[in-house]
Amino acid sequence: MFRKINLLIQGILTFKDWHLWVGDRFKILTPGKITLFRLRNGISFFLTQGEQGFGSFQEIFIEERYNKYYKIKSGDKIVDIGSGIGEYIVYSEKRGANAVGYEADEKRFLFSKLNILINKCKGETFHKRVVSLDDIGNSDIDFLKMDIEGGEFKIAENTKDFRRFKNIAMEFHDLPEPFENKLKGQNFDVKTEYTSKDSGYLYATRK
Repeated sequence: MFRKINLLIQGILTFKDWHLWVGDRFKILTPGKITLFRLRNGISFFLTQGEQGFGSFQEIFIEERYNKYYKIKSGDKIVDIGSGIGEYIVYSEKRGANAVGYEADEKRFLFSKLNILINKCKGETFHKRVVSLDDIGNSDIDFLKMDIEGGEFKIAENTKDFRRFKNIAMEFHDLPEPFENKLKGQNFDVKTEYTSKDSGYLYATRK
């Protein structure tokens, strides 16, 4: 109960339109309605209610799940696989990073282009379904974030070499042992933290 109360307080302090975040959690928002969701720090996002959940804002801006073990620094090169409507791209760019995102869903991709623009960010996003990381970028990447609703292990299976990525954080929706073993075999320190029986977050740092 204390955690839920604390989360509500943090949400009210972080989100100017916190009532939309609460409404989404209780499924009382009008599905299909395009709305503007504003944060108190001046960042805002267009989204479609019922299609782009507000949970990602909680993960990124309140809990900072992806950056639990790595804090973004100015000048960092960031790759976001499953960039949604641009939430993490904007988050990282506002911290001085240079971010590139890939999103398979066309509607979310178009929202991400709009949200990057209205927040005056320079990050790029591409409408592409990524199946391997071997052809992403041509130099060392400081941080890789992945959230592709179960598709992360297909990417892990198809990717030969992860060593261009210095730090990795991803949400997983299946047991992560094969991915853990592959990363450990390529000289990464790996941590996994479960939020349910078979889902959670994986964090890896290149040694």
